[in-house]
Amino acid sequence: MLENQLQKGLAVSKNSLVLVGEKMEKITYERAKNGIDKTLITKYRKLITTPSSLKFKDRLIASLLMSIFFLPIIYAVGVGFAKIGEDDPSDIHVISLGTAQAMSAVAGRYIVPLVYIAMIVLVLLSIFNLFSKKNLAHQMLFGSIYMMWFMVCLFVDTFSMLFGLTLGAFGTVGLILQSLLVVYLLFVSLKKQFSELKAPLFKTKPFQGWSFTTEVLLATVIIVTLLNHFTFKIGYSGFDPNLIELLTGWGAIGWAGLVIIFTRMLLKQTILTYYFAKYDDQFYRDLDFTDEEWYGKRKAKRIQKKREKKGEVK
Repeated sequence: MLENQLQKGLAVSKNSLVLVGEKMEKITYERAKNGIDKTLITKYRKLITTPSSLKFKDRLIASLLMSIFFLPIIYAVGVGFAKIGEDDPSDIHVISLGTAQAMSAVAGRYIVPLVYIAMIVLVLLSIFNLFSKKNLAHQMLFGSIYMMWFMVCLFVDTFSMLFGLTLGAFGTVGLILQSLLVVYLLFVSLKKQFSELKAPLFKTKPFQGWSFTTEVLLATVIIVTLLNHFTFKIGYSGFDPNLIELLTGWGAIGWAGLVIIFTRMLLKQTILTYYFAKYDDQFYRDLDFTDEEWYGKRKAKRIQKKREKKGEVK
């Protein structure tokens, strides 16, 4: 009897290993080309524009725009809220003093160091973006990573503001409820995105994502938050929200929406461009890229001259 149980256990273990093996199956070129074609590459290049360009002028514009325009905004939002109302509380007009202090506390203690790190990495990526890459595939991979990191900067940057607005408006109960909902929404969104990524590669059915359960959870969080706000006032110690904060108090859910929107734009692209760069020689050959499309005008001319000297024709 014990022997039979051991055999059954081994059989289950083998099946589990096979299942894990199927899930962890390597994405070969044969699989990658199921999800990547020239139309998709053109779409992705238009989406991130200058960071994926093979022209130095375009990459320079992207880096200057990031450094001159976006970095100061990131600093002002991410670091500025750490000191909001400290020098002169009378500067606070729209939100309450409690909400301003909540944003300052979250930003100053936890977020500001992350904002600085994110900004430093973004500057380094902006500099590295100026150097030409091996070919279009590698430039697109770097451009996707560059823009994805810019999105990460925005997520980190707006965290203290939006979660601080939630804490100041609805107290700790509202913050906890919305934070739990945020975790759930991000989990469902990422699961759906990876499912959509796997579908063409592994010929699987995509995960549906938004469901009745999600709608119920969203409604429950809203109802309980408002009920606590108007009736029980649990977790409101130190907070005195005003009327406008009934609108601004949904900042945590707004932050989740921001993350979901931008990851849907760039996460799949970043992963697919990784495989585009990994199998660049095969894609160059099979998708019939011209030298100019693949290497840029200047490098293509140099390659053509070398071919002509050797008597080769592409």
